[in-house]
Amino acid sequence: MLNGMLKSINSDFVVFESLAIPQSTVGNVSSYTYLTLSKAGYTTFDAIEILAEELQICVNDIGYAGLKDEDALTEQTISVRGIINWDIANQLSARFHVTPAEYIHVVFRGYGTKPIGIGELYGNCFRIVVRNLTKDVAYALGNERKKSALFLNYYDTQRFGIPNFPKLTHKIGKHLVDNNYDSAFQLLKESGTYEGNMAIDYAGPAKDFFDSLDGRKQTFYRNSFSSFRWNNDLQNIVMKTGNTSVRRFDQESITYVFCDDRSVLTDLLNGTPKLKYHRYAISGAHSIAVVESSRPTVIQTIVEVNDVARDELNNGKWRCSLNFFLPSGCYATMLVKQLLINFVGNSGL
Repeated sequence: MLNGMLKSINSDFVVFESLAIPQSTVGNVSSYTYLTLSKAGYTTFDAIEILAEELQICVNDIGYAGLKDEDALTEQTISVRGIINWDIANQLSARFHVTPAEYIHVVFRGYGTKPIGIGELYGNCFRIVVRNLTKDVAYALGNERKKSALFLNYYDTQRFGIPNFPKLTHKIGKHLVDNNYDSAFQLLKESGTYEGNMAIDYAGPAKDFFDSLDGRKQTFYRNSFSSFRWNNDLQNIVMKTGNTSVRRFDQESITYVFCDDRSVLTDLLNGTPKLKYHRYAISGAHSIAVVESSRPTVIQTIVEVNDVARDELNNGKWRCSLNFFLPSGCYATMLVKQLLINFVGNSGL
């Protein structure tokens, strides 16, 4: 990424959900409590597992609209079946506010009559600090305070595994789709995830272990495999353009094909605006359904650049902040990587 660095510290990457839900302050006419979950150092999966244990409820009784990474400061709304008062929410926060780099904090938001679920999220707002830039690149980015950005809508590497561990979720998902539970289980133990660590000490049948997981985790791995296949489909289309500006990048064992020619992206946006894929969803108590869905190939948004300054973490380098909104399911890291590649490729810096 042209030596640009993301997520040097958690506060470099801030994410806020955009989610509108009808709510009330009156609990006696409601069946769900809405909480604002702020966290760092935990995935959404990890955080709801911990909250469910503290509240002594089933993890399926906690709903969320999207998954947030652990190496960032994130805020999202969750629903909890039943009525929770302000005091309980404050007590939960007191137990989990550990350090600025690792915490779970919940704030009472209101009550409602329906749970929050996957697919209800409109999008996310981001504030991202990009570090380790040359002075010329940082100032050139800052000179155009607001810029229109087009980028290929790949699933980024965090879709396929957690930081500092092998990217395996798509491989686990493929084995699950093929009903090869033993192979999936072996890879799971290497993944570094919460359930992967649980699997290390598990001695029973692999299928029973996967069946015991929250259904959303079971679909997560299968959908990671679908994401990997979708990425390959998009790469093939970009490669077929034959454009000389198409370049291949390998990141953490995942391959991407980028292009710094804006005309290729606009042609793709007009000619192939979406690509189909198979999405796995919970159907009933113990079954998983396969649903045909589609995903945009190219995303356009406005990026605001500010706070250009010397990088206090990297001697002799500069940093800047990027602020933007993306629809649900898009990866901010993917936008930033392509923004830098395209910007430098077209500016001659």
